[in-house]
Amino acid sequence: NDTRLETWECFSAGIARTQQIQSYKQFKKDHIAKIKRHFKIEWRFL
Repeated sequence: NDTRLETWECFSAGIARTQQIQSYKQFKKDHIAKIKRHFKIEWRFL
């Protein structure tokens, strides 16, 4: 049952990592969209 616990810990760590990466990608996407929107507004005023 020790191995099962270790496997479970690795498994949940892997899931946590995946969720972290996905939320980071989403954050980056939102951030880039924000920057693009900002530059569009800037260009309009130039």
